[in-house]
Amino acid sequence: MLLKNITKIKKKANIYDLLMQKKSLKTLLCCSLVLFLNINNAKSIEENQAHSHNYMLSESEKVENKRISKTVRAVAKVMPSVVNISTQRVIKLEPSINDLVPKNANSVDDAPVAVDSTIKVVPKTAAASERTTYSLGSGCIISEDGLVLTNSHVIKSATKISITTYDGEVYDANVVASNEFNDIALIKIIPADQQKKTFKPIEMAPIGSLFLGEDVIAVGNPLGLSSTVSRGILSGINRKLKRGSKVIFKDLLQTDAAITTGYSGGPLININGEMVGLTTAIHRKAYGISFAVPLLRVENVLSNWLTAEKLNKVNIGFGLGVRYSQSGLLSYYVKSVVYNSPAWKSGLRVDDIITEIDGKPLQSLAQACLTIAQMKANQKMTLIDSKNRLRTITAQKINTDGGAYIAKEYFALGLQPLTDKLQTALNYPNIDGLIVNENLVLNNGVKRGDILIKVNDYSVTTLDDLALVYRAVKNFENVNLTFIEVISNAVTNEQILKRKVVAIKLRK
Repeated sequence: MLLKNITKIKKKANIYDLLMQKKSLKTLLCCSLVLFLNINNAKSIEENQAHSHNYMLSESEKVENKRISKTVRAVAKVMPSVVNISTQRVIKLEPSINDLVPKNANSVDDAPVAVDSTIKVVPKTAAASERTTYSLGSGCIISEDGLVLTNSHVIKSATKISITTYDGEVYDANVVASNEFNDIALIKIIPADQQKKTFKPIEMAPIGSLFLGEDVIAVGNPLGLSSTVSRGILSGINRKLKRGSKVIFKDLLQTDAAITTGYSGGPLININGEMVGLTTAIHRKAYGISFAVPLLRVENVLSNWLTAEKLNKVNIGFGLGVRYSQSGLLSYYVKSVVYNSPAWKSGLRVDDIITEIDGKPLQSLAQACLTIAQMKANQKMTLIDSKNRLRTITAQKINTDGGAYIAKEYFALGLQPLTDKLQTALNYPNIDGLIVNENLVLNNGVKRGDILIKVNDYSVTTLDDLALVYRAVKNFENVNLTFIEVISNAVTNEQILKRKVVAIKLRK
């Protein structure tokens, strides 16, 4: 470092030559002072760059250190993890979180309204065979392989999803799962040509690490303006959302950070650049009152989806959750164990408190679930519980060849992939899903030609998906199937697409 800085000084002011040629004490002291200041300036720059989490601070040497505030550092840290989500829809939009709130103008209840995506209706042309809309929202990356968290109302009814990352790269994405009640969805980035791509996941705050009045920052893409930030404070905790006298939410975070259309699905972060909530709604009657789904709820929903069975086609057989004990302590517990699964055979049981996974203490439910979900066949995992008992679980490969059999045997439906060739023959729009070719139960609202796109929370696009999803829902007596019904208009020769949810009883 010393030689490096001496070289810089030599090039800029020839101080090195001066120091070598003149031996006076005065000159020596002056040169030493310049050299000292230069070295310390370089150290200061390096310290700034050490705290620089992305390109936004790469030119910090041009900025006075006092201007690089904690807010700037937090934004620089989180920005690579925030994405712009645009969706193409050809399906009539269904009621969203807005329909869960009172419509009475004189209501005294809190009246949050979803930060609806920017929706643009594209006029029909003579060549068009479908009505198309485009929308914009936000999301945050939670895994290196491109899993993205957002609001369910951002991607609801979407037939095509595009992700734009902070560096301007654009990718297609598929829905992994969505839950409209909690207004949370999980989607997966698809790198072009299936190239291996590593993304920067957002860092999540410790559960319960909230202080009323602390600085918070909303990051998103309002009105399509990418990489926008707004700052405020945490104005309230555990806010209730009611529909009439029924409480729908009782744990929303309130902030006065300026939030508007397009922020939906973006993260609400603290001053350390850690996610504390998922921006979801604004108050319909007041500016400066906005709401976010808290991290505790987000992580508990994610834990149902971040499974090795769904994401990696291996069987482990247990699910984790996080909750507060009666004494107020936070604990990570086993909320489900599949009978005779690898987890069951290891001795793991419901309500066991887990303290370590593979020798690492649990600090984030989402991170723990991601670790579990990334397991491969025959890989071993060790767990330590609160009684210091060791459990060793070996992942087993899942055979997904029986998707068509599962469809008929348990769902009473004949299903087949909706291929490009079949879409062309039926004059169907480009929709990912399974088309119904046979219904074994009459009068349940399902018709031949309907396209199955979701089972409960889980998106299905292939028979393999159905086989994997069945493992997650087989213990339920009833499940909800989401279909797209294609209706042809004989007069205009147009396709009208209708979204419908059908409750069925699983065969045992």
